[in-house]
Amino acid sequence: MKNRAFTLAIAAILVSVTSPAAFGAQTEKMDSYLAKGALLTKWPKERMPISVYISPGNSVPGFKDSFKQDAKISFAQWEAASQGKIHFAFADDPNTAMIRLNWTNDRTKLTPRQDEIPAGEARCIVTEVGIDSCVITVLTVAPMPGEKFNDNMLHWVLLHEIGHALGLTHSTEAGDIMFINFSDAALIRPPMLSTRDKTTLEKLYSDAVKLDFSQKGIFDEAAKLKGVSVTHDVENDTAVDAVDAHNFDKAIAIYEKLMVERPNMKLYRDNYIGTLNKAGNEAIDNQQYDTGCGYLEKAYRFEPGDVATEANLGRANLYRADHIAQNGQYAESEPYYKRALEVLPKQRADWIAQAANNYAYALMQLSRRDDARRVAATYWTEIHQTYPTPE
Repeated sequence: MKNRAFTLAIAAILVSVTSPAAFGAQTEKMDSYLAKGALLTKWPKERMPISVYISPGNSVPGFKDSFKQDAKISFAQWEAASQGKIHFAFADDPNTAMIRLNWTNDRTKLTPRQDEIPAGEARCIVTEVGIDSCVITVLTVAPMPGEKFNDNMLHWVLLHEIGHALGLTHSTEAGDIMFINFSDAALIRPPMLSTRDKTTLEKLYSDAVKLDFSQKGIFDEAAKLKGVSVTHDVENDTAVDAVDAHNFDKAIAIYEKLMVERPNMKLYRDNYIGTLNKAGNEAIDNQQYDTGCGYLEKAYRFEPGDVATEANLGRANLYRADHIAQNGQYAESEPYYKRALEVLPKQRADWIAQAANNYAYALMQLSRRDDARRVAATYWTEIHQTYPTPE
């Protein structure tokens, strides 16, 4: 029987954002985070060694030659942890490689998901016999402008995304490489796999773990092997291609159709949110404020509480207000400053401070001094943190 393949968008790295445990799965034992009730997948024995292509990256801003060596070290760390179950072989041809590692400085290339600010992403093609191929994309710059970024963080991202490419899900313990959040403490020292990381990998690749596509898991109840729709997979691929071509409206229409047909499919919901965010951000960067805010408001209504969407929508309204205020239209800028302050998440204290500061200035120009003082007082903590008063 021909393998039926579908795309698994494995969760991205999170930076400085609190998030619940992935999938809400319970752990098998405290010494590992192998998820019960989740659809497990791994590379088949027959595919060893797994061929890996690491793209040069020389033309990517922020890339350093040492990144390729960091990547090879990361693959070697996971291979050593597998106790002989996993082997990698580095390839020169990306077309024949099973895993491709790409570099980018374009944050919009990564798909934001609920409560996530991505620094890397692993997207795998899975069949009924296991993982068939995977594309890893890693940022060469900080996930958010102005945030800290160094070689230790990059190494941590590499280890985390390779773990996803091997089939590992997120851990709920901060000491694990597969923990859902990256902490500032990890900037200080080179990252290492934890005992739980190693134990979880050993268990996943043990003969005792069989792949069972009848489980309820990260796809949905309808994703039993015989029920996986090839038509849906083709449509999803068409939507992904449309996003790559910046044909966002086409992709959005496809995902809206797919979600009607399979409303519980998390992949479609995640990609839909990601597409709306990408479309909105691109429009805002091109000063198409009505269009950009329209996409982002749609994403906000669809998934209330999504931190990435809140940040992007807040930024969009802030930039829109600043653009209007720069033309001396201070009264017209007010509703957009207000909207920015309504939706910006607390993690973006810098943008909150900028919105509050600029809004207060606009109010001063309108001779509304008391209102300006109230805005400054309300957001004094964020303003003081972002614009400290010289001593």
